[in-house]
Amino acid sequence: MKDVNPSSAATTGTQRVVLRLCLWAGIVGPIFFVLVFTIDGALTPGYSAMKEVVSFLELGPTGWIQSLNFILTGLFFILFALGFFQWMRPRSASGWLSVTTIL
Repeated sequence: MKDVNPSSAATTGTQRVVLRLCLWAGIVGPIFFVLVFTIDGALTPGYSAMKEVVSFLELGPTGWIQSLNFILTGLFFILFALGFFQWMRPRSASGWLSVTTIL
């Protein structure tokens, strides 16, 4: 009879969930970014998305919203890069794995 260590089984299950969440961050991050700057731009008086860049939303009293948007989107991308690295580790040679993760 084969001995099964329940703590290692739980760890791999937890690792899989964390890995999937990190990979989903690559999808959720850009959607979150566009949603936040669209809503913020619609609620900012005088802002025109056709004439001004998204970074102009940082100017003024509600600029903290766009600053936080940039920070959170960056964190989503970092999580995705870490998840991508872990997911690709058994599938790719180590040299190419580093190159694709950095890119």
